[in-house]
Amino acid sequence: MVKNDYIIGDTLIECNPTEDKEMMFKLKKIRKSYGMTQKQISELLGIPLNTWCQWERGRRTPPPYILRLISYSLEFKMNEKK
Repeated sequence: MVKNDYIIGDTLIECNPTEDKEMMFKLKKIRKSYGMTQKQISELLGIPLNTWCQWERGRRTPPPYILRLISYSLEFKMNEKK
């Protein structure tokens, strides 16, 4: 794991521009593992729904800071439920 890689839930997200297609599957897996819709996760993160959809489809790649935001937000959400 390098500095800009993140573990979200049980999924490692590697910040490597050559792995865009793999990242889209991982983002979808992460979202579904938390039982969230695309709309719910985009609202949690404060990003446009269309942007999240484009990331999941592999049309755009989220910048590394967004991966950190996803990680922290989902961790906070899970701790809030406890």
